[in-house]
Amino acid sequence: MTSNILRTCRSMPGNRSFELLERIRTRLWTTAVRLWEDNVADYAVLALVPALLVPVSLVGLAGTDTRERLIRDLTSYAPP
Repeated sequence: MTSNILRTCRSMPGNRSFELLERIRTRLWTTAVRLWEDNVADYAVLALVPALLVPVSLVGLAGTDTRERLIRDLTSYAPP
């Protein structure tokens, strides 16, 4: 009995517009989620610039002896 009711509801002409609206809603939702993901990734990359700027500035303020020692220590761990 239930399958007959479902079959008749699906074959109704007004139901096609409901299916179209459902597809549009799904597509808009996925597009909005993708845009949000892209924005988060962009801000994460942009946040790296100030995060790298501060240590580089502090090393520059430390003086030439400290800077040379830091460069020597870092290159001993990862040679160029």
